[in-house]
Amino acid sequence: MIRTQKIDDVILFEIEGEIRRPQISETSLLHLIQTELDTGKRKFLVNFERLEFMDSYGTRDLIESYILARNAGAEFKMACLPVKFLAATFSAGVCPPPDLYRSVKAALASFSSAKPDKKS
Repeated sequence: MIRTQKIDDVILFEIEGEIRRPQISETSLLHLIQTELDTGKRKFLVNFERLEFMDSYGTRDLIESYILARNAGAEFKMACLPVKFLAATFSAGVCPPPDLYRSVKAALASFSSAKPDKKS
């Protein structure tokens, strides 16, 4: 399952559970990224904190989403991607890996116009 929310001008995609071929549909990450690009959005963050499993089809969807965003001039960052998925996804050298962060908070702070919480 992929949940989408907007935080300032960043679109956050939260991946939950398993991403397998039978579960990929019109709500694939690639489809969601394309929809947001069509509306002018250019800052994307994918949170994998709740990812349990991703097969080769899900890996392909992730790589294609990253390439689509990058080719459109968008920022594409990832948070909490387990090392085992990172190695399988970007070790082949098909494309340079996106910016990776240990937490959603750190990734959001890295976007140029994301506003940090103000405390008085």
